Amino acid sequence: MNSSMNIRVGLAILTLALFSGGCGGSSDPPNANQIELQARAQALINGMEAELDGQFRVEAEGQRLRGELDKLNLAIGTPVSFCLRKSSGTVALAAPAVMQSSGDELAQFELNTENGQTVPTVVAGDTLEARQGANTSGTADCGKPLLVSAVFQAEVNQPHH
Repeated sequence: MNSSMNIRVGLAILTLALFSGGCGGSSDPPNANQIELQARAQALINGMEAELDGQFRVEAEGQRLRGELDKLNLAIGTPVSFCLRKSSGTVALAAPAVMQSSGDELAQFELNTENGQTVPTVVAGDTLEARQGANTSGTADCGKPLLVSAVFQAEVNQPHH
């Protein structure tokens, strides 16, 4: 009885190690400096099931933050403010206009340090918000009506090496 319990505990630990370690062998150690967080949510916007998708990556080359609100039922040209809500406050990110792509309306942005842009650091638990409208200057307004928000968490589908 005791040895079967030890075997089950050992298998559980092995399974966790395999899942958390990714897919490389011992000769391919995971990059300790690489971080990837995802934020995903859906919401009904004007009768359409819109999808918010955010991604934050830290790699040797730098940091990248991008977000996309897809399948939203808003007029082409409508600005969408993307904001990052952190425990220390809210950061205005970008205010792209709704455009059409492959038959769907979407608004998207990307901030990348490789392009000389400032990318705020994101931690698990931070929230990506998409809001309808922007400032008259075209910058994100985090006080506009909330369309949908999603909490950043560790990437579920790790890339294979």
